[in-house]
Amino acid sequence: MNFNDRKTLLLAYAASKAVSQLSFPWPDP
Repeated sequence: MNFNDRKTLLLAYAASKAVSQLSFPWPDP
């Protein structure tokens, strides 16, 4: 896995987390 793939994975994770917080505004555990 190169750096670009890791950055894309982090961006996708952050985006999915933001969308999930917008849809379900629950506090983080």
